[in-house]
Amino acid sequence: MSSREKLLDVAFEEIYQNGYSATSVDKILKKANMNKGSMYHFFKSKKELGLAVVNERVNSYIVDKYSILLKHEKNICDELIKLIKNRNSFDFTCGCKLNNLMQE
Repeated sequence: MSSREKLLDVAFEEIYQNGYSATSVDKILKKANMNKGSMYHFFKSKKELGLAVVNERVNSYIVDKYSILLKHEKNICDELIKLIKNRNSFDFTCGCKLNNLMQE
């Protein structure tokens, strides 16, 4: 796994568990076992890192979760209901990954 990917993974988990505002760059770097120079090589700021998390982690999570609906053009509502009823397929331990960020 590349350093950039590791930063994104750790930032995604920290932001999901603690919220964007409560997540510090220092905590992300400590968990990723990296220094600030490594982060700033890939991202100019915490905001840029946060946007990359949304674009590359949250977005792919949503696409992976809901792309199945696109395969069922005729019964999309039925498939959505099945997806929602199967709550085991959702990880809402700390709430909705996208909604948490939007609320902040």
